[in-house]
Amino acid sequence: MEKDKYEDLFSQAKSAYDDGGLEAAIGYLDNCIQKEQNFPEAYFARGILLLEIAGDSQKALKDFEKAIMLAPNDPELHFQRGMVYANLNEPDKALVDFSKIIELDASHATAYSNRASIYLRMKEPQKAVDDCAKAIELSSGDVEPYYNRGIAYANMGELAKALEDYNKVIELAPENTEAYAKRAFLHSQLGNTQDAIRDFEKFLELDPGNAKATMVQEAIRELKGDSASSSSTSSKASGGCYIATAVYGSYDAPEALCLRRFRDEVLAPSVLGRLFISLYYSFSPSIAERLKKVQHINMFVRKVLDKVVAKLNRKFHSQNTEIHYERR
Repeated sequence: MEKDKYEDLFSQAKSAYDDGGLEAAIGYLDNCIQKEQNFPEAYFARGILLLEIAGDSQKALKDFEKAIMLAPNDPELHFQRGMVYANLNEPDKALVDFSKIIELDASHATAYSNRASIYLRMKEPQKAVDDCAKAIELSSGDVEPYYNRGIAYANMGELAKALEDYNKVIELAPENTEAYAKRAFLHSQLGNTQDAIRDFEKFLELDPGNAKATMVQEAIRELKGDSASSSSTSSKASGGCYIATAVYGSYDAPEALCLRRFRDEVLAPSVLGRLFISLYYSFSPSIAERLKKVQHINMFVRKVLDKVVAKLNRKFHSQNTEIHYERR
């Protein structure tokens, strides 16, 4: 694909859009394609308009695919198609495109960074780490590879390395709220309570209206040892699991007992676990009421919980402490 030819074509389409809207711009590009069907630049330009202005990913995807058929070795075409696949939650296809870009241009730092994010979705953190390292080697000032590598290291249990990467993200982008939140959770896991509190407070200072603000405020109270919060969480943790009880029909159902055991033995001892418990008891009663009334949703949730319970029982069994409950 010829860059100058594409830019001129897109400029003309943009002028048509300014004069007559999306329909006029698409019409202009349609005419270009009718005159010369082997015209990858026109398909690409139309795909960009469909994607960025019309928000039609499927039609944009068809145009990008046609452009790639005509210019299969153009990295930009594979990049745009890979981004569409990633946004459509088709990681396998996105992986193919980002890998193709790297095959065509081994210096494409963003392709390595984006492929790393796909590997994270596919639960392959070591491959994500390797790609992030290459992206950083090629462009050390970019935030994204440090951020993604931090996630990968955390998933691998290498918390100190994850912390180093989040430190770098904040050094490069001091307004990055998500980095403060992730670093705060790491600090809490590492026992750095005051550092965790400071990062959570910075998160709230930068973005007080964030959807996670309530959770972060609760985390701060837990970390500060707020007696009311601790007492509330402890009191709630001694009660039942509203959703499990609604789904299985009994407080004493073996599945509900298994889930309560997970709550008491795994979640309750940690700050993050108690935070989850607190949030769960804030929202679960209303959800449980709905589950009682809508059978098909109840059945769906039950299938999900059945899988969770099966995994927990295997975990408890591997520790030689599985409890076999019987219905009363």
